[in-house]
Amino acid sequence: MPTATFDHLTAPKRDRITAALLTEFSAHSLATAQVARIVKQADIARGAFYKYFADLTDAYQYLYGLALDQIHQAVPTSM
Repeated sequence: MPTATFDHLTAPKRDRITAALLTEFSAHSLATAQVARIVKQADIARGAFYKYFADLTDAYQYLYGLALDQIHQAVPTSM
């Protein structure tokens, strides 16, 4: 999961990084994803990526968690 440093970023910067992750993992599997493409699209330094996430798997799990949260929000609570 992302570090506390990531959690303290401004919302626009967090959103930009999240969008870059979504773009990368939508086009590439975890095995072929590249930090270089993510940091270029997000307009952050490569070192910053590693301040926010331990590695690509960590970033992938973060994005996966967001997707699950959105799915669960869409499910009605009473059936």
